[in-house]
Amino acid sequence: MGPDGWAYLVAWAIEEGVVERVDGPKLLQEGEKEPEKALLTIGRAVTLGRALGCLIRNIAGGGDPEPSDLAVLNVELTSQLGTVPLEPGRTGYRWAWEQVPGLERILYPVVRSAANLLISNDLQRVKACQGPSCDWVFLDATKNRSRRWCDMRSCGNREKMRRYRKRRKAESSPNPEIAPQAP
Repeated sequence: MGPDGWAYLVAWAIEEGVVERVDGPKLLQEGEKEPEKALLTIGRAVTLGRALGCLIRNIAGGGDPEPSDLAVLNVELTSQLGTVPLEPGRTGYRWAWEQVPGLERILYPVVRSAANLLISNDLQRVKACQGPSCDWVFLDATKNRSRRWCDMRSCGNREKMRRYRKRRKAESSPNPEIAPQAP
């Protein structure tokens, strides 16, 4: 990532709900004050993202995860154990990520979420998108576990359009067995 990498990581974290929107400016300022730490945290985020992607895609595809991918998650998980306090929230309690010093706190919610998924019964509901050019995974929350695409608005619609066009092409092309014969 380039010089705007920290801003991009913070923007992604806000957009995905990893950190609260109100914490964004503080994280940006901290990253500007400590650019070397910001670069190290970006590197950790990229490594973590790749490892989690491979780990979850392997599981979703019915395979065994690579030990190195699990090791990346475990390193991040053990680095944060016991560092994040709980505090009262709107509907019970929540993790107080913003109270943890250091830029790497931006990684903690992702690490905790991934670990919670791996130890939950929901892991059996993780699937790989069947879109031909998509490598996303998703949690199939349907009763009969029949969901096939990460998002119906994107991959699902593209697949339905592809099948529709294929049918239309087959319907419009002349069938050589039925075509009229020349006299």
